[in-house]
Amino acid sequence: MRVDLHPFAGIGWPGRERCGPMRRCLPQLRDSRVGIFGVGSALAPHVSRQLDLLPALVPALEHGSPRERLARRIFDNACIDERRFCIPDFRHGTRKVLYDTLHPGLGRRMAVYRREAPRLAASACEPALKSARVAADEITHLVVVTCTGIFTPGPDVELAERLSLQSDVERTIVGFMGCSGAFHGMRVARRAALERNARVLLVCVELCSLHQRDEAGAGALVAQSIFADGATAVVLGAIRDHDRTLALLGEDRTCLEPGTRAALTWEMRDDGFAVRLSPELPSLVEGRVARFVTPLLDGIDPQVRPAWIVHPGGAAILRAVQRGLGLERDDLASAWSVLRRLGNTSSSAVLYVLEEALARLAVGAEGVMLGFGPGLTFEALRFQRGPGV
Repeated sequence: MRVDLHPFAGIGWPGRERCGPMRRCLPQLRDSRVGIFGVGSALAPHVSRQLDLLPALVPALEHGSPRERLARRIFDNACIDERRFCIPDFRHGTRKVLYDTLHPGLGRRMAVYRREAPRLAASACEPALKSARVAADEITHLVVVTCTGIFTPGPDVELAERLSLQSDVERTIVGFMGCSGAFHGMRVARRAALERNARVLLVCVELCSLHQRDEAGAGALVAQSIFADGATAVVLGAIRDHDRTLALLGEDRTCLEPGTRAALTWEMRDDGFAVRLSPELPSLVEGRVARFVTPLLDGIDPQVRPAWIVHPGGAAILRAVQRGLGLERDDLASAWSVLRRLGNTSSSAVLYVLEEALARLAVGAEGVMLGFGPGLTFEALRFQRGPGV
């Protein structure tokens, strides 16, 4: 079977190869039953310029050595101006709260996570609720996405108390799904939103700064050059008459790419969580993204370019998406903006991009959210800009 090339897809898509056929019928977005009613975000309190971070994040590098020059080149090429963190440890002259020893144990790292993650998450939920014009006691379901920490009772319980949610709020934690976690959380939240009178609060909170490790390999340097802390939230619900949603949610698609399991890993160690980014990751994304995303473009007017809400996983990833889909840098303007201002905040990053893009999209504009995570997992979600403010 031959599928014609979609003008936004870069290459053709062989119908049943790799991930198989679409499991659900492609919907008309006007029939979509769930929408985003509000979106909010929070910024971690401690900000640092990108190049100022190098000696703090990789202190073992000898000044002027070949490895230090490589690290400086990696940091400089990351296309990031500054990053934000929940701890002050990476700013020169500040008192360290975690990295006062070279190898803080996992227990100390998780103690900081327990203190800081609920606080940052609540700060993202509050503007999301306000944007949605939904009171905290109207929330029926809470979905928390995180991959950078764990404790029990967890951040869901802390958030329920901080936000004064009802005691019978249904809580779910989507854990350790990495940078694609927002898509997994959205899938859980959409199903919950179809329950009668449901209003669902979805929040992604990540504190990547808690997992600095004393490594100077090229892959470790890339990871040290991009990750940061952040939290974003959305409120979802079934669309009723006269509801004014920010975005109407359409078809979604996921694919666990065979043979790519080692491309992106996140492992728990005694001295923190260790991330591994394969140098082949950008080429894997470039070579497979068009095949994956093309089915979601069915029905979009070829003369109208959809909005692309892409996870800002790094400059190399965004360039790979542009090449793979035949897009220009301006097509990913919001993703590049978030990367420049905030770095890669893991699962929360794509919702920063969505928040920025929604402010500029006209009512009725079509869009596609696109992300990647461990597995290697490809995720995408089609949406349409609603009339909400």
